[in-house]
Amino acid sequence: MMLVNDPYVRDPRMRLPKLTRRTKEALLVALILVVAIPVIWVSCVRVQIGWLLENLKSGDSARVSNAVAELSLCRSGPSVRVIVAALDDETQDKRRLIDVLARIGEPAVGPLIGRLRSKSHSLMETVRPDTSFLGRLKAGIDARQVEAAKQPAVDALIAIGEPAAALLVQTLKSDDPVTRQLAAQALAGMREPPTGALFDALSSKDPTVRATVVGPLAWGRDPRGLDAAIARLRDANENSNVRMNAAYAVANSRSPQASDALVATLDDGNGRLVEWVISILMEEATGAGSIGGRRIPYDETLGAITAHKNPLVVKGLIGALQYESLMQREDAFVMAVEALTAIDDPRTPGALSAAARSTSFMTADDYSAAALEICGKGQNRAAVDAAVGAANIERVAADYRTVVKNGYDSKTRAALIVALERSGNMAMAQYLANSGDAWLAGIARFWAKRKGVYLESTDAVNASPVPSVESSAPLPTEATRR
Repeated sequence: MMLVNDPYVRDPRMRLPKLTRRTKEALLVALILVVAIPVIWVSCVRVQIGWLLENLKSGDSARVSNAVAELSLCRSGPSVRVIVAALDDETQDKRRLIDVLARIGEPAVGPLIGRLRSKSHSLMETVRPDTSFLGRLKAGIDARQVEAAKQPAVDALIAIGEPAAALLVQTLKSDDPVTRQLAAQALAGMREPPTGALFDALSSKDPTVRATVVGPLAWGRDPRGLDAAIARLRDANENSNVRMNAAYAVANSRSPQASDALVATLDDGNGRLVEWVISILMEEATGAGSIGGRRIPYDETLGAITAHKNPLVVKGLIGALQYESLMQREDAFVMAVEALTAIDDPRTPGALSAAARSTSFMTADDYSAAALEICGKGQNRAAVDAAVGAANIERVAADYRTVVKNGYDSKTRAALIVALERSGNMAMAQYLANSGDAWLAGIARFWAKRKGVYLESTDAVNASPVPSVESSAPLPTEATRR
């Protein structure tokens, strides 16, 4: 409904005038100019800078000097981006380009870092930027700002490599812990970090810095680096995180000293370190890895762990049950249980009972309860039933074949182990050994080992179906097998 009091309706003089044809044409021309002028200007800039870049690689000293001087005055964003893009030109003199960018100063830092982050080539390996340019990158780390804002400068310094090392060592003395950490990351992230700079970082008072650089130092070409890492590993007064990183670095080195250095740590008084070293030893022995370039056999690792009577070894083995990724490895659970059984520490059942009640990790209580049934020798039945479920154990024991065929979760897997331990027979052990589950197969072999009986190999079982053997049937021993 139209309002009669609206002045725009009542007074024609207040209505907007109609655009004439000439006005429309003028507006159209203005719009074209608004769009076209920047495009034309950028094109002109590209042409002019392209001409200067050609002079830069001409070899004529006068033309090169003039090109350096002219390009150094190009401080606008489009100009700088064209110069930075020229770093990808294989025929270009990259040293002179970096010199130009250093003269341009602050406007060049952002585009150069962006270019480095978007390229995977080793652009900066042959480039030696001057100190003023490195100083601006260093200032990007030193600035009091959030870590994410500093990361581009860190990436650029990593790409630049050795020429940036001296400034990064200075930065390690910053009062800001984030700045020190980023400087250490930049040193550690270089393709070939300078050994001297890494040693300087390792002497830092900041344990986070030491923990960051101990790995690259151990893996470098200088053998002193590995010696320094082993020394940090053995130093009882060193920060726990530094020692744990040193243990990982030593394990992944190519030195034959590695396994001896790690095993010696099992006598240490640092519980976190002992648990970490045990997990490393177990991971390498039950996976596809190696320590010091040598694959450590299962039995050798098991013997090394059980030879140490340090109570923290028992705690470390129980802690290993809470590493779900470790427990997924073939025989890792069996090694932990076998080691705990061999050590036979009277405190083990109580510690496992506490772990079986833990809800800190998704499946830690299941693994711990299954271990408790074996290591507790049936004396902690109530704790096992509470963790795994008494009804679940009975159901599994009654029809384990169907359970295995239909699939199962970690709790049912634990129930299968408990059922084998409580009422299992040769047929059940043989069936679990042939189940395709490395966890269950390892436990079945360990069960047979403790019973002194022999299980058919997987191939033999596949060739001939598992016979139905009642629980009362005599179990074939190694002697009767022969």
